[in-house]
Order: sequence, then structure tokens, then C-alpha cells
Amino acid sequence: MKDYKKVIAERYDKQTYDGKGIKENMYSLINPTGFYGEFQSAKVLYEFVNMLAVRNKSWDMIKVCDCGCGGGNKTRLMAELLGNPNQVYGIEYSKNRLQSCKSMNNYIHYEFADITVPGKGIPFEIQFDGVTAFVVFMHFSKEKDIISALQNIYDSLKKRGLFLWYEANADSHREGRAKDIDGWGFASKEMDKYASKVGFRLIRQYGVYTQIPVINTATVYLAKDIKNMDILGLLERLPFKKNNNVRIYCKE
Repeated sequence: MKDYKKVIAERYDKQTYDGKGIKENMYSLINPTGFYGEFQSAKVLYEFVNMLAVRNKSWDMIKVCDCGCGGGNKTRLMAELLGNPNQVYGIEYSKNRLQSCKSMNNYIHYEFADITVPGKGIPFEIQFDGVTAFVVFMHFSKEKDIISALQNIYDSLKKRGLFLWYEANADSHREGRAKDIDGWGFASKEMDKYASKVGFRLIRQYGVYTQIPVINTATVYLAKDIKNMDILGLLERLPFKKNNNVRIYCKE
């Protein structure tokens, strides 16, 4: 599997945010696959923020951070859910994507950071009530980077703070290490094993995007051809393996 720094340089730092680039990116919100993916992610974030609200008596004091915030979609939604962009933070290793984040909302706190650097992965001098990471760890080919990133997240959280780890599902992360690909997912048990190594306790788990075995694709990619969300929602309920893992951990 490619080193994450190489993926950033070859893929994310070369993205364009003009009309042509956005239209060509299948994951942009203007395209069906990207929109349906964000639609499902929004439901995950809605639940996560409400879990934080239950744990905090003062809603306007909740602080959240998105690690590997990409183009900033998740941070902007969290700002809307909390009603205040000043309560939201994001870190990103691609300077190109970081610039896009800052141009979309100057009130959210964005910083350039490498989450794998021991003790320096999250550069804000505060502790958070919640931290999220959406398909970020799939780009880490080395176990030491996975552990270091998880440790940084753990250290950045308050006691009883929550970590939302959202990752592509795979039989094993090790499968992708010898291949020339940008990233590879995790089995849910692998995520739990790594998270427990730094002290996290699993408190919530589920999956999204049903893997349809007959056509060997996930429901999120069917959005390109099936525009009806009710139909996609019905397909999500089919009793097959889920393509993405959602794990929520608590710092003890």
C-alpha cells in the first residue's frame, strides 16, 4: 500500500476546486455518489453530536475536532449541528484541501498537521469532547502510524470524551499493505484491537452501505444510477455485510 504522504501528494494536493474539478470528482456533493455518501455520513454525525450533548450539560461548551477533515464537509456540518463554528476544529495534511476548508468558513479552526507525529498530531491547546476520523486510517500502511494517531486522539480528549472512527470495511487491513493502492480498510475487530491498545472502550458499533453480493458493489456507488433515496434506504436494510464500519469509543 502506498505511503499516506505519497497519496496526499499524488491525489489530494492535485485536486482542483473549480467547476470542472468538482464535476469530475465522483465524491463531490454535486454528484450522486458523493451526495448520498454525505447524506449517510450526516446521519452518523447527527447521532454522534447528540451523544456528546447527552454527556455535556452545557451545549455551547462542546468542542469537536475532525482529523483529516479533507474539504471540510464534516466540520461545516458539525458547526451547523452545534450552532457555532467556533466550537469546531479540523486538522488536515493536504495543504491544498486545507486552503479549501479555510476559504469556505473562516470561523472554524483549521490547522495543518500530521496526526501520526507522536505528541504533536493534534496541535490545539485544548481538550475535546469529541473527535472524528472519516476514512483516514485506511491510508496508514504502518502499524506504528496507526497507534501513534490513535494515541494523539486519545490524549486530545477529555475524560469520557468520545472518538468516532469511521472506516472502510475489509477482512484485514494487512491485505492492502503489499499493493500499489491509495488505501485499504479494516475489519471491525482490528479497529477494536488498535483502539484498546491506547485505552479506548467501545460503546457503539454499526455499519453503513450494504455490500450487494450479486453485483459486487456497495449501495453508496449505486447512487450514481439509483437517484431515489427511499430505494437506496431499502437496499441498506438487506441482511448482507456492511461496506463501512462505524465505531464509537470512550476515553476512560
